Amino acid sequence: MSATTDWITPDWPAPATVRALSTSRSGGLSTGVFASLNLGAHVGDDPELVAQNRQLLQQHASLPATPAWLNQVHGTQVLDLAKWQGELVSADASVSQQSDQVCLVMTADCLPVLFCDRQGRQVAAAHAGWRGLCVACWSKLWQLLLNQPMSWPGSGQLSGQLHLKWGRKSGRLF
Repeated sequence: MSATTDWITPDWPAPATVRALSTSRSGGLSTGVFASLNLGAHVGDDPELVAQNRQLLQQHASLPATPAWLNQVHGTQVLDLAKWQGELVSADASVSQQSDQVCLVMTADCLPVLFCDRQGRQVAAAHAGWRGLCVACWSKLWQLLLNQPMSWPGSGQLSGQLHLKWGRKSGRLF
């Protein structure tokens, strides 16, 4: 298995100490409807293949540590990696103020939202579906980052189009 070349590396003015990427489905070991780089242990794929795919990600992306894989629930919980003990946590964002930690979220039809301060000492990754965009865990992220407010180091734009399904319940949230 060779490293995939179609992963997305954001073009953003983050400090050199902050790295980010978004994987595609290419380059993994899963088969059938989960082919190929399925990283989700919650969707019915073979757990051994998911574990191997996660290991491939860690190796090919040269991650400095094992990521905190979240049980994403479309809520507002934020995991502070300084308090993480290696357990599976139900949260939709993670935040770190320490080097060599990996903030990670999984997305399918949702958005990954990445944050860092201008010095690269504080980073966060959030999973944002329509509910997350409405009730947002952003305020919790800000509260966890006490030293200075987080700021996006530059401007950017989404690639492609965003399509969200709206129903009565979601429409009332705005």
